[in-house]
Amino acid sequence: MRFFLPLAALIFTLVLGATAPAPANAGDFSVGLSLADFDDLGVQARWLRPFVLRATDLSTGVTYFVDGEYLAFDGDLHFHLADPSLQAFYGLVGLSLATDFDDTDLDLNLGVGYNLNLGRVTKAALEGKFVVGDADMFVATFSIFF
Repeated sequence: MRFFLPLAALIFTLVLGATAPAPANAGDFSVGLSLADFDDLGVQARWLRPFVLRATDLSTGVTYFVDGEYLAFDGDLHFHLADPSLQAFYGLVGLSLATDFDDTDLDLNLGVGYNLNLGRVTKAALEGKFVVGDADMFVATFSIFF
């Protein structure tokens, strides 16, 4: 039973990320590095898809944190700013489910990010978010989208 919730979260993350409609000319899959509370390194994979609201994206992903030896499954909505000169910036709100397979925490994500276009289908993203709840931490992430 202790594996059911993390396994269900992983399956949900993979299905949601892989089946949502993709944008025509933007990278939708990324790999990246995360740093939790500036001392726990994580390796991340995530999918970014347009969401039903105008100027929003849905980001679903999984991060393995090496030092803490736990998995975090995230689902975040990215809200892009309306001003065309600032659309690379976004706010985010979402949920995080973290587990070390002995204990599982469900937390709220609040943060900001910046997208940098590197080419037609490649971009980089720098993101900072607070995980609020049982985990209570700050996570900084650098990702490359393909």
